[in-house]
Amino acid sequence: MGKDKSPSKDNSPGKDNISGNGRYMRALENMSSYVHAKITALNQSKIFAGIMIVIINIASKFVNFKVSKTVESYLKFTFSRHVLVFAATWMGTRDIYIAAVMTLLFIIVVDFLFNEESMFCCLPETFVNKQVSKLEGLENLKPTQEEIVKAKIILEKHENNKNKDENGDDKMARLVDSNLVPLYDVNTNISGY
Repeated sequence: MGKDKSPSKDNSPGKDNISGNGRYMRALENMSSYVHAKITALNQSKIFAGIMIVIINIASKFVNFKVSKTVESYLKFTFSRHVLVFAATWMGTRDIYIAAVMTLLFIIVVDFLFNEESMFCCLPETFVNKQVSKLEGLENLKPTQEEIVKAKIILEKHENNKNKDENGDDKMARLVDSNLVPLYDVNTNISGY
């Protein structure tokens, strides 16, 4: 009638297997919590973030992603600017909410308030005209005759250093003698250019 309080030994294979699985489960949990702790510490490390930024900057110069023309156009003109702003602000703040708000502010300011083609543009028309004319002036800027001659001299000096004859004959002297470079004295110092 009384219950036996002594531990009973059940030698059935199922019971040992469960206790063995329990040990494996605890070991797996311990290992996963250890890995999680290390990854969390790495995730919060500023040194790791800096290393990743350097890797991204270096690797982006050498890695090319081949995409279709449609995707390339979408990424180039629509998607990438906003994602770049978000990524940069997130890397700086490490806060998704602040990065999202700053990206939204960037879009409002750049695409609407400072965009002369937007109906919400707040820039004075005189300022817009002045800045646009500066850009157009730079695009239409032509080199002067003196700048062209100086550039030719520099290029010829480079070619001269590359292509000296075996007997020491100087190509530049021959060009000057043949009046191919008549507007500029070869012996003049042009190191400023």
